[in-house]
Amino acid sequence: MKKGIALFIAVLMSVFVFTGCDWFKENDPPASNGNQSGDTEKSYEQRLEESEKFVEDFYNYLQTEASYEISPKDLAKKYSSVYEVEVKNNTSNDTFRAYWVSGDPTLYGNLEKEWTFLQWKDGGTIYVKKLEEKSGKKARSIIINTEGIAVIGYDNVFSGKQIYVSLFKMSGNDILDREQGGTLEHDKYVFDVSENDIYISSILYRDIYFENLGTEIKILDENNKNEIILSFGSELTLK
Repeated sequence: MKKGIALFIAVLMSVFVFTGCDWFKENDPPASNGNQSGDTEKSYEQRLEESEKFVEDFYNYLQTEASYEISPKDLAKKYSSVYEVEVKNNTSNDTFRAYWVSGDPTLYGNLEKEWTFLQWKDGGTIYVKKLEEKSGKKARSIIINTEGIAVIGYDNVFSGKQIYVSLFKMSGNDILDREQGGTLEHDKYVFDVSENDIYISSILYRDIYFENLGTEIKILDENNKNEIILSFGSELTLK
């Protein structure tokens, strides 16, 4: 009897080995931080392939329950190229999380190397959307309300000289671009509107900064002067 039990256990263990326990792998995070590969022994093509695989693995991982059981802060700490994005949610569905993933400049250059992922849960299903893919946008903060989504950050093309705000809207279980409908004008700032993106810069081209106030965005220049407040509903408006 004991020999039969031992034989059964041995067979069961061999099944685990040869199948690779795929049902556990489904919930495992990406094995390595391939998006910031410092292994100069590998060719450019190998490193680029690993980086792209890391991004895709991370995207797939964000669709699992395991990714939702860990805090965004702790998840981002696992990878040098992944950053938690601040989310200020003014809806009853308090399940949104966001991550900014930065690519290796030796692979992508210094400009268009950023990804933005928005993750949310609806019932028992977890959804993920790539809001940006290989763009210059470094997402730092997000406002979510019943009318839309505003992603706020800086663009590599302009460093700290411009702030961008990208507008989106929920459509069922998808997220779509939402164009800015209103006009923005101010004597100290320039607003450049293109489809769902609004770029904001000082007329003196100083570094500018923002603070997410939850329903509004405070913007000021490097001398802490010329403060403006942008309210966010379905579009941005100057307060």
